[in-house]
Amino acid sequence: MGKLELDETTKELTIVIPGSRRRALLKLAKTIRVGRADPNSGLEPELDLTNDGGAEKGVSRLHAEIKLYKQGVVLIDLGSTNGTLLNTYRLPPEQPYPLQSGDVIRFGELLIHLFFD
Repeated sequence: MGKLELDETTKELTIVIPGSRRRALLKLAKTIRVGRADPNSGLEPELDLTNDGGAEKGVSRLHAEIKLYKQGVVLIDLGSTNGTLLNTYRLPPEQPYPLQSGDVIRFGELLIHLFFD
């Protein structure tokens, strides 16, 4: 993707989690952290998958990030224990991968669908 530059605009993401039948609308301004809340450390990711069975399905506390760059929306696995799959491709840790609206993402075994303009 070349050198990435953060975008100063905002995008609205729609996250659909079939397993828990939840739909979440999130504003993406630079970064959305994906994981599970940890009250002991004060960690509260913007996309908290705790109530979607995150722990049972292998979602790390700080699993991944979705970032908005001028080149587009990207997904970065943060070295999670159980990995991240984008469609059917297992992401290597710490590498940005471009996202398209309609992508299927698996954080550990937790499946989500991601949509945006």
